[in-house]
Amino acid sequence: IETSLESFSKKKRQGVIKSITFLSFIVTGMAFIYMLYMNYLTEIPSVVIPDLTQKTSDEAEQIFEKLDLDYDIGGEFFHPTIEKGLIISTKPRAGREVKANRLVKVFISKGEAQLLVPDLVGRTVEESKKLLGESHDLFVVGDQAYSKEYQSGYIISQTPTSNSFLAASQNIEVVI
Repeated sequence: IETSLESFSKKKRQGVIKSITFLSFIVTGMAFIYMLYMNYLTEIPSVVIPDLTQKTSDEAEQIFEKLDLDYDIGGEFFHPTIEKGLIISTKPRAGREVKANRLVKVFISKGEAQLLVPDLVGRTVEESKKLLGESHDLFVVGDQAYSKEYQSGYIISQTPTSNSFLAASQNIEVVI
């Protein structure tokens, strides 16, 4: 009976030793992974995204090189105040802290939106203003003239002509 007790105690001790060895291996592995992770987080320097609004993409490229950031053109959009070719915004936004080598998307202005001028000839002033929708304030009656082709109250000519683009500072002038 003593030998079976001794062998049982010996087996129990071996099991406890194996469990402690396994747990110490797991804890050591987790500590190693944690140290690698923390070293990674602190090893890469952080930089703040600068405000690049109204700068050219060439200027942005120089700034990004100095800050060790990568950039890509994220798109081009119309903007009411920023000239064509200049930067509107970045993503991540200006002022945000990011890690070096981060990719920053830059959005470029296409300038002011332009309105495609519809054909207003042969329509009334009211029909034309409805057709122009929110842009009806660009509509100006310039003069009145006689026409054999159109009844009184109908538009007989327009400037600029249909299917051309209207800049933000222009109006559509019509002759009735």
